[in-house]
Amino acid sequence: MSAVIAAGSIFTSCKKGSDVQSASEVKAPKAGEQVAFAPDFRPSEDGTFHDVHIWNSTGVQYGGYNFNDRVWMDSNLKAVKYSDGTPISYFEEGNAGNLYSYYDAYENHKGLGDTQGACPNGYHLPNLDEWAWTAAMIKGEAKCDPNDGGCLSVALRANEWDGNNISGLNIQKEKGFGGNLGSGVTGFWFRDGALIIQYWGTEWKSVDEAGKMANLSVRCIKN
Repeated sequence: MSAVIAAGSIFTSCKKGSDVQSASEVKAPKAGEQVAFAPDFRPSEDGTFHDVHIWNSTGVQYGGYNFNDRVWMDSNLKAVKYSDGTPISYFEEGNAGNLYSYYDAYENHKGLGDTQGACPNGYHLPNLDEWAWTAAMIKGEAKCDPNDGGCLSVALRANEWDGNNISGLNIQKEKGFGGNLGSGVTGFWFRDGALIIQYWGTEWKSVDEAGKMANLSVRCIKN
């Protein structure tokens, strides 16, 4: 993974693009209309960041960011049902979306391709490899010193959490219970682990270490 993240140094000229519709220009789905995520963006060929505006089938609007054609939601998942309509058995309301255990986010309902989890159709729960490439790009955009463990965290965190949000992912401090990590931890479930975000840096935990009963956020990535 370190070799992948080190590659972020080649992306120091990434800029957020403006070649997409603004949020006000994106039409909400009509009542009863089933729109399982319809992103409006032009895929980048140069590694630049592009804004993405996405509606889901219940009329909840998510934004997103395109990192070299990897489209991530820019807000936490708010789902209360899986894409097939099955209710999610348990979730906790967080500051910016819902918090799920690993069982509810993924393991008990893996969905399409065994990767979808609680994500809507067309999206899936990411894995470590998908995150490593995105992190490399963000670190390049933020001009991070490879020895500065907190630089990526600052680029991910919202301004309200003493971050500069260069990434556009706008991570807000959460109140989720982090299993053996304690309470009030901010983290995100992946298929093969959890990403924990702290003031001083980011930390990757295996599923066993983080504890499957921890309540963490979910960010989905486009298939």
